[in-house]
Amino acid sequence: MKLGEIASKLGCALEGDANLEITGVAGIEEAQTGELTFLTNRKYRPALETTRASAILITKDEARPHIAALRSANPYLDFARAIELFHPAPKYAPGVHPAAVVAKSAKIGANAHIGPYCFVDEGVEIGANAVLHSFVSIYRGARIGDDFFAHSHACVREGCRIGNRVLLQNGVVVGSDGFGFAREANGHWYKMRQSGIAVIEDDVEIQAQSAIDRATVGETHIGRGTKIDNLVQVGHACKVRGHAALRTGRPCRHDARGQPLYPRRTSRRRGSFDDRRRRDADGAERRSRGRSRRRDLLRLPRDGQSCLAKIRRRLQPPARLATRTPRTTRGSGPPPRGFCVMANWRGKVPAGVSSSFKVKAIFGTKVHAQDT
Repeated sequence: MKLGEIASKLGCALEGDANLEITGVAGIEEAQTGELTFLTNRKYRPALETTRASAILITKDEARPHIAALRSANPYLDFARAIELFHPAPKYAPGVHPAAVVAKSAKIGANAHIGPYCFVDEGVEIGANAVLHSFVSIYRGARIGDDFFAHSHACVREGCRIGNRVLLQNGVVVGSDGFGFAREANGHWYKMRQSGIAVIEDDVEIQAQSAIDRATVGETHIGRGTKIDNLVQVGHACKVRGHAALRTGRPCRHDARGQPLYPRRTSRRRGSFDDRRRRDADGAERRSRGRSRRRDLLRLPRDGQSCLAKIRRRLQPPARLATRTPRTTRGSGPPPRGFCVMANWRGKVPAGVSSSFKVKAIFGTKVHAQDT
């Protein structure tokens, strides 16, 4: 394909030879002669000087490179469109494969392709130009719009509704039972009937091995244009707004308005947002993990005299520890600021000290001896 033709289809400004033959697309570091690449991340700008590509998609304010260029307001988006020029989606012939099972009451739209070993149950409605690749199951009463594509082993459960141009990758399950159980008096679990449905709006893509649970009552709702990554579970009765993106390993949680709540970016100093929130909620640890390292917990030997000697060596300047009646304060001079020592032993202890003894040195205070 000529570079000028590519520029015309993408709507980009061409700088260079319009008759240059382009045979494919590739990344800037892997591209070879005759291929088209792109540049959006400044990290790869040094690779622009050494790339073997014949042409490149760049922003409008980028300096002119040594190869032919297509200037674009969004090079990454236009590169995605260029991929489709060289790698169009496969076409499937309309019809129902002899190995497929389609109920008599099912309504299949025009130009639909039903592949081998697919199962379409009673009362199902499927729109025009749909493709069910192979081993796809559509349960009773499901309604599916136009241009639907389901890869092998995808499943749409009973009563669920799917809009137009929805893509289900391999192993996706729409409308599986939510995790709903009620405890009986004898301690056993009673399964709650999941009477709700799952609703998928237009232009949604759900990638491999993800599950959209049906609601116990009501519906689980995925908004228009949402993209869901591999191995994602959307729990029952969740509502995801339009054009959201759910990544792998991120549980779907929402606020009162149905807006998804995403965990914040991890901070090296204080840990993740969820960690900080848990610490603030229970009040157990108000400082960051880095600050908590100033505290030191010693495992001391069972010999009481050795314990006292070891503590004296660790405290700078040394403090005179109490060895008399518990629950009294003795000693002189504070230990170093930010330093904490804890000792707890049973067995052989100094005279006048109970069998369970704790010595605690906290910055800014004297040494305390107390019975535990």
